[in-house]
Amino acid sequence: MMYRDIPEPVRKVNKHRSMPLIGFAVLIVGVAIVISAFYMHGGKSGSVNGLSNKDVQMVSRTRLLRTAIPKVNISGIRYTSTFNDLNDIQLEAAIRNGISTPGCVDDPAKCSELVPIASNQLYAVEDMSHSMPYLVPDAALLLEYIGLRFHEILDETHPNHHYRFIVTSALRSRDNVRHLQGRNANATTNSCHCYGTTIDISYVRFLDANDNVVKDLFLKEALAKALYELRYEGLCYVKYEVKQACFHLTVRKTEYVGDGDSETCQYAVPLSTTVSDKKKDRSRKHDAAKRREMKNVETQKDAKRVKRGMEL
Repeated sequence: MMYRDIPEPVRKVNKHRSMPLIGFAVLIVGVAIVISAFYMHGGKSGSVNGLSNKDVQMVSRTRLLRTAIPKVNISGIRYTSTFNDLNDIQLEAAIRNGISTPGCVDDPAKCSELVPIASNQLYAVEDMSHSMPYLVPDAALLLEYIGLRFHEILDETHPNHHYRFIVTSALRSRDNVRHLQGRNANATTNSCHCYGTTIDISYVRFLDANDNVVKDLFLKEALAKALYELRYEGLCYVKYEVKQACFHLTVRKTEYVGDGDSETCQYAVPLSTTVSDKKKDRSRKHDAAKRREMKNVETQKDAKRVKRGMEL
């Protein structure tokens, strides 16, 4: 299971006004979440995205403060018009942010452009029959954003309750898409899912603390509010799928760009095992090159000594 470090947000220079009370409140909430997460996981420093700490790295990202996002009455919105980012605009973002060989990944574990995702305390990853639980790092980070915001909203409305949303689809190969087209009219040949940038999240099924399936409107509304806020921040495109009963979303970027009040936060991002191996290989090659260089220096010194001896 996962243990999340949630550091205190760092104030940025582009903030337009000082808000010491809000900063203090954020700190208190952050500390409370860290402590609760610690005890929830038996006090062990576990993992992120189901991975051990050695398989993740911490990254800093600028985020728009929630107080700068317009309030919305989720109960009164039309989902189909609020979340209506069609395939063409999502595909453009997928091509820009996705893997270089879309749909051609037979073994995603060997692709250095992808990272694995797994069930954790923020969300559950369903057993996938027509896709694979891998994403590009930016999409995996977006998933982390969604999970954190979803739980933050639930803490405001239903404190002391723990629920998780369910990721139903992620990376797809061309074969996955072909098989899926026979049963899903929304599955296109040039699917955003082939780029590792896109996920589907169910809005009808959630899991409670005992992993029982729960179907409650307030959970759908909490998820919708989280996606509304992240979409407003410019981090993702979202399409409300009626027949598939899911939010279909693609990562745009992982950092807020604008003049709104913002803060810098740290997040844990899973590393590709292939990337980790490459780093080890580079380190080994660097050490070997260093040893060869030192040996060459010693050889040159010995040659100089011999030359001086001959001159004498």
